[in-house]
Amino acid sequence: MVKQDLNENIIGSVAQRFERIAAAPAGKKELGRYEHTIAFDLSDADPILIHVRNGAASVYRGSIGSADILTTLIIKTDLQTLRALIDKRMTLGEALFLGKAIAYGSTVKEYAIAWVSGLLRTDFDLNP
Repeated sequence: MVKQDLNENIIGSVAQRFERIAAAPAGKKELGRYEHTIAFDLSDADPILIHVRNGAASVYRGSIGSADILTTLIIKTDLQTLRALIDKRMTLGEALFLGKAIAYGSTVKEYAIAWVSGLLRTDFDLNP
């Protein structure tokens, strides 16, 4: 029951997080740095994709199979870890170090990992 609730709520939480980022001037600027797709390949739920373009982000469930590997950072993890990332109880770096996440794809993987990590942990709405 708890895992099902987490699965149902996670897409809304991810969308809400990225909406807050895009609503803040500093966040919109940060989203404008790259045109990229962030794909959370979840072991216990359908994948969540975030398309970032022109300072905006769209979040949806979808297939990673059709993603452009050159501009997609794929983060393989589970619902619990994604929830910890969104709630800022864990950084992406910690998840990678602890083996709770694996990142691959993207021709600029190291930059993309740092960028996504910053997006997830910064309170853009508090830093105009």
